[in-house]
Amino acid sequence: AQLDPEAGPIVGQGPSKGTAEPSPDEPPVLAGDEPPTAPVEEPAAPSSKSVDQLLASAASARKSGNASRAIKLYKQVLAKEPKNKKALPALGDLYFNRSDYKNAAKYFKKAVAVTGSASHRLSLGDAYYKLGRYADAKTQYVKAKAKGSSAAAKRIDKVNKKLGG
Repeated sequence: AQLDPEAGPIVGQGPSKGTAEPSPDEPPVLAGDEPPTAPVEEPAAPSSKSVDQLLASAASARKSGNASRAIKLYKQVLAKEPKNKKALPALGDLYFNRSDYKNAAKYFKKAVAVTGSASHRLSLGDAYYKLGRYADAKTQYVKAKAKGSSAAAKRIDKVNKKLGG
């Protein structure tokens, strides 16, 4: 039988065929109430996944070539942990590979702020280079070199040519 949702809960209708009368100690069961002994869990929404689950799903999507899904999942990670050391550079890489250098620089800059890593500085420098921000690129390459990056020297030479020096 269908219930009219506007009619409100049904109380005191008595038991259906084959069911026992409720004991006087129990509160009446209202339409839509769950029995106290059998709570029903809602299915987990994507945002309720743990950061580790989201990172694993994002890495899997990225590996399988589904960049859009990976970006969405990494952004969910950042909604929970804005300074996540894995999501920030991963988003930078994903945007860089899409030739969206502005967003790549945005996420690499955040990754550098969180980690200070030479590799993230190189990536930030590369995004700046692609944006034509050669002086900013050089600054990042020089800082990466100071942190021991062997790849920075070639990039510094390349950006110096662009800067006329």
